[in-house]
Amino acid sequence: MKLVVKLLAGLILSTCMLSANAQINMDLASKGSLSPMLKEIMPSMVAISGVKKIQMPTLDHIPLNSMPQQPTEQLGYMVGSGVIVDADKGLILTNAHVIAEMDEVEVLLHDKRKYGAKILGIDRDSDIGLLQIESKSLTSIDFADSDEVAVGDFVVAIGNPFGFNQTVTFGIISALGRTDLGISGYYDFIQTDASINHGNSGGGLVNTSGQLVGINTALLTPPNAGNIGLGFAIPSNMAKSIMTQLASSGHVDRGPLGVSPQVLTPDLAKAFGASSTKGAVIIDLLHNSPAQTAGLTVGDVIIGVNNKEVKNPAHLRTMISIIPIGSTITVKIIRDKKEKELEVKLTSLKDNYTDGENIFPGLKGVYLDESTPADSPYVGIKIMEINPQSIASNTELQIGDVIIAANKSKTTSLKELTKIAQENKEILLLQVSRDNINFFVALPAKTN
Repeated sequence: MKLVVKLLAGLILSTCMLSANAQINMDLASKGSLSPMLKEIMPSMVAISGVKKIQMPTLDHIPLNSMPQQPTEQLGYMVGSGVIVDADKGLILTNAHVIAEMDEVEVLLHDKRKYGAKILGIDRDSDIGLLQIESKSLTSIDFADSDEVAVGDFVVAIGNPFGFNQTVTFGIISALGRTDLGISGYYDFIQTDASINHGNSGGGLVNTSGQLVGINTALLTPPNAGNIGLGFAIPSNMAKSIMTQLASSGHVDRGPLGVSPQVLTPDLAKAFGASSTKGAVIIDLLHNSPAQTAGLTVGDVIIGVNNKEVKNPAHLRTMISIIPIGSTITVKIIRDKKEKELEVKLTSLKDNYTDGENIFPGLKGVYLDESTPADSPYVGIKIMEINPQSIASNTELQIGDVIIAANKSKTTSLKELTKIAQENKEILLLQVSRDNINFFVALPAKTN
């Protein structure tokens, strides 16, 4: 049966869950009801609505006097949910996909008060968004430690699916560490069978102590169907880390580790001296990357970061993605069948590589480094990173490509590329090598 992952752009969802190491609150157990806990957390759950101005195509080739005047703009209405996480500052966590396209955002509180909201920041890679409202007498929810979540913990979902406000459903935590949903970005989902439907994006996953465990984000369902018991939430620890950066600067700066990891099979684990298939074996390192600078090498098996177990390559990628740039982390590895720890400082790409903007305007947001013989049959300039917002991201260029010539002249160094680019400031014709295949890419100087 074909299944489709759907982001739940719509309304709020909240889930309540019981820690595996804790007893259900005696008050709840004695009454046989979740009502006391729900009464405490409901005021922290909000509904989000917004307006997007959609530009309509104009029919310039038709004389104005031959047809009635047509509107050039229409309004699109979108809805979603959020959770108040800081009452004093008016901070509200939600999904990035809920608010990213909104031109005007409105928040509806539990007591029916309405406020215009400011978007403090959006991180599409983690699907976390942060809003702020100016209001008194707000109620916020506390964060739980999502690392303590266990399969089998009870959960409830609170939200407005299909516009049915304050709906509560019940279930359990079905699985942890889901990274294979086919969604691009950094994810380590909590899976739940608590009923989640369209309209639940951005709401909270809450334990029976009334603490935030996660932000509900997606469901897995057959085409044109609703909930079948496969809902997914972003862990609260990840959401909290991203929120801190969004509140501080409005965006997330990620410092790459600079490794290409591979899944450990049972045979590989045995060969490298690992006791299990958990972890990630390094098969390549970026030149001048934090990993290479710290002494990591090909064949090292990464089994831990900051005293936390690494489950697989996708989990490693997500773990690194939420650590603020400039941080020094402890990486635990297996090398020559012995465990070892290394300190790695996560630095900016700008600190390790050359921003192409310094060479040619059309290369803005393309980070470059001189390649090594291992990178390509040709010696040239290797593309280490491409900013998704750059002009170059819309060309054929990809991370890992090697520039071997510019304006039909061979180039083996950044110095040579800079000199060639200065000779023709209107356009830069690059000859690029990828997987032993060469092709041309033309970049204009204008970036707008």
